[in-house]
Amino acid sequence: MYVDGTFYLYFADVHCRRDDCQGPTPALRGISLATSRDGHTFQQVGSAPVLLASPSYPVSEGWEGYSTPWVLRDGKDFHLFVDVFRQVGERRFQTRIAHYRGSDGIHFEEAQRDVIGVERNPWASMSVRAPAVLIEGGEFKVWFAGDNFDPGRKPADMLHAIRTGQLRMGIGMASGPRE
Repeated sequence: MYVDGTFYLYFADVHCRRDDCQGPTPALRGISLATSRDGHTFQQVGSAPVLLASPSYPVSEGWEGYSTPWVLRDGKDFHLFVDVFRQVGERRFQTRIAHYRGSDGIHFEEAQRDVIGVERNPWASMSVRAPAVLIEGGEFKVWFAGDNFDPGRKPADMLHAIRTGQLRMGIGMASGPRE
């Protein structure tokens, strides 16, 4: 994002919650920010992510945090869309897309939890991720990747799913009022 002479580069930032990277929900996923005036030399803003999981996504329920940021500005506010990782057993899935809003591009508040979830997309029953968003006619239009790929399946089962058309993956689109 480029605003008033400054480049804003948002990126996924993954750390271990504990020194040994063990235990339940070991990953801590956030969104960090680096800025630049020339587009070549970037400096990270602060020593911690600018966005960590909100109370809507508690660690106690297996939520690890955020990935794949998409940011846009509506002339007043920054709108940050992210996919949300959840640990289920030993596997991790991006099962939600959430929306955050902030006036300065650094501090964000939750604007909308679960903009998109796997429950509303049968073809993408395992993962929704990688939002790409624009504002048109007073609405957010959100494109996202999704699939029903279960990494716990055996390779032979996956090959069968591909051959029979049971493996679904693609790009979805959802729209809703700008909040």
